Amino acid sequence: MNILLKISSVIKYKKIGIVIVCKRKSDYDISYYQMLKKGSSVDICFAQEGLNSFIEIGKGAEKYPTILCVQGSGLVQRMMSGSYTDIKQNIPNINTEEYLIELDQTNQDEKLVALCRMEQVESIFDADTLQRIPLHGISLGFIGISKYLQLFSKEVHRFDFEGNTIHINDNKILDIKKNITESSNYYLFADKERKASEIIALAAGLTYFTDKTWNTFQMPVINEKIKEYTAAGLCSLILYKLGSIMFVLLLVNFLLFDHYSAKRNQLEIESNGIETIKNEINQLQSDLNVKRQFIQQNNVPENFAFAFYADRIASCVPQGIEFTELSVCPVTNKVKEDKVIGFQSNTLRLNGNATNSIPFSKFLDKINKSTWVRKLDKQVYNYNNANDNADFELEILLNNATD
Repeated sequence: MNILLKISSVIKYKKIGIVIVCKRKSDYDISYYQMLKKGSSVDICFAQEGLNSFIEIGKGAEKYPTILCVQGSGLVQRMMSGSYTDIKQNIPNINTEEYLIELDQTNQDEKLVALCRMEQVESIFDADTLQRIPLHGISLGFIGISKYLQLFSKEVHRFDFEGNTIHINDNKILDIKKNITESSNYYLFADKERKASEIIALAAGLTYFTDKTWNTFQMPVINEKIKEYTAAGLCSLILYKLGSIMFVLLLVNFLLFDHYSAKRNQLEIESNGIETIKNEINQLQSDLNVKRQFIQQNNVPENFAFAFYADRIASCVPQGIEFTELSVCPVTNKVKEDKVIGFQSNTLRLNGNATNSIPFSKFLDKINKSTWVRKLDKQVYNYNNANDNADFELEILLNNATD
């Protein structure tokens, strides 16, 4: 068998079409159904009934594999015993080479056999308006239904369609007879009331989805259509997969590029930031060295001394005293660019105000008793009547101070 036919027998599409063609004396009665498989359930999702031409079938049918169900005039159906080799004995005057044949193999006793002239089936296939639809198989008469009799309600004992009636009991076809009455009865099939044509279509769809094969030999035209549809489907699938893979690769490549580009930019920013910090540290270190040299040359106490004396003074301040200025080792003259800056070593200068003389006297008393104070070198106290407070200025010589 051709490899494409083998692939087609493995691939099962989620949606398929069913075309039911009922041959009348001078024309056809056509119905089209679409079947959708969701998980383990299969049901009809779209239907067109009572069509006069294949051209009336919607363009959506061109997308899906389709099963042709042949009914009506020119179809022969009988009950018989035996196998294919016994058909001529059971149906006299039949040249099996001229007929397309299906035999119900599920029944161990009498079996249903359906025969249709090859030329009649070929005339259907030759219709120009049907060429656009990808046919995948043929189902004749009631053979499809015979595989799913258990889906009928127990109350259903006969089934009529297109002038034929089958009698059913215990999930078996007991007999088939001609019926001149055109019946449009509904039947309870697969837990739902359905028209006879819908049941024919559903049985054909179930046969496709459950891998049950028809017993007809396939016609060359059918095989060619299957191969064409399978090749087109595989080509589309491969292109889709390749396109998806290429898209994923490009997306991953873009994401990686974006990630590492952002990371590189971040590292560059951090590197520039580190370089800037290093330059700032070097500049600060240079400034610190200059200031240290300046302090050492001018006999200015270390930084810790400033904090120490500020803390000592704060511990001596009573309520009513407020400082406006504190200078440790104040300059001796005005700072000018062409003059060397001089400092009063081991000297504290305080400026502030007092609410009255009492807190000021308490403050002076605490200062004089402090062990880190050598003496008060200068003391100025001015009372301000307008503000009802006093301004003061003090210069304190620290222990080990040099005059």
